[in-house]
Amino acid sequence: MPPLLPIKKCYRLRPQRQRGMRNAFSLTELLVVMGIMVLLMALVIPAIQRTPAAQLTTAGAELASLAEVARQNSMTSGGTSALAFVKNFPSDRSQEYRCVTRVELRTVGGSPVWTWVSKWKRLPDGIIVDPAASTFQDPAVTMSPSFPDNLLKMNGVSLKREDLELIVFDSVGRLLSYPASGAAKVRVVAGLRSPDGVTHTGGDQGNNRYDVIFNEATGRPHSLRP
Repeated sequence: MPPLLPIKKCYRLRPQRQRGMRNAFSLTELLVVMGIMVLLMALVIPAIQRTPAAQLTTAGAELASLAEVARQNSMTSGGTSALAFVKNFPSDRSQEYRCVTRVELRTVGGSPVWTWVSKWKRLPDGIIVDPAASTFQDPAVTMSPSFPDNLLKMNGVSLKREDLELIVFDSVGRLLSYPASGAAKVRVVAGLRSPDGVTHTGGDQGNNRYDVIFNEATGRPHSLRP
């Protein structure tokens, strides 16, 4: 019997990498891929943002932010601040309950004077405040000084107090002249102005809303979106 030879370790030989093969993308290829991704995002994101649901969310959030600015200004100045919504605009009813601005009670020459302080903010097309589900200041409530006619203008047309809906904050940021019970709110929906009020266009009315609700004690707005 022949003598046993010692067992030697076996090693698998790796195949040599072919000349010219790469294991990574080139910089040019990466730039091309990134360019395609940016182009797709530029096309897709605006389309998503134009959907009624996205526009409703954006409009409601902007309205809540605008209300908080008015509230903070009233506390900072120690005066009265308000949001004014267009209620009646017979020459173009599509503007009703879609345009809002800010006004403040400022001291001019030692006397308090209502002053227009911001440009009109218009809600996106197809988005509107639903007056039937919103709570505004009672027009019969008197303020000192009273809110003047013809202070605000839109498209060259002067607006009277009866043409407006107001959300008013007092000097400490609380809502001024609201019902004793029930939180005040502004409801934004996907819809259009109609002779009977607002026609909802957003399908399920349970989800077709964005509520800006004002705390009864502090006036602070918070959002509620189903």
